[in-house]
Amino acid sequence: MLPDGACSLQDRQAVPGGRTETTCRDPEGVPNDWQMLDVAALPAEDVRHFMTADPVTVNEGADIRTIARLMTDALVHRVVVIDAQNHPVGVVSGTDLIAALVYASEPEAVHQCNATR
Repeated sequence: MLPDGACSLQDRQAVPGGRTETTCRDPEGVPNDWQMLDVAALPAEDVRHFMTADPVTVNEGADIRTIARLMTDALVHRVVVIDAQNHPVGVVSGTDLIAALVYASEPEAVHQCNATR
């Protein structure tokens, strides 16, 4: 048993008698070293200190070629999609672009992908 806070899969649960116990949220899983988390070592600053302040955005009507060009020019792997009021409505990733290429050359793949969702 790891000490409290040592594993991202740990959870505190109330047990009979008014006590709490540390339990594993995924008892069948085996966490790797990189999944071990030292909560005390995490930065205390607000997320605003780590976020991208000026993200790359596109409107909902942007085509795949435009998005790919933006990603390449800005050296990013994700683009935020915004609506007419500049509110975020989604994200397009590099993986999404690769999927679009596959589906363009293999139309039956779109049907298979949609059937698994």
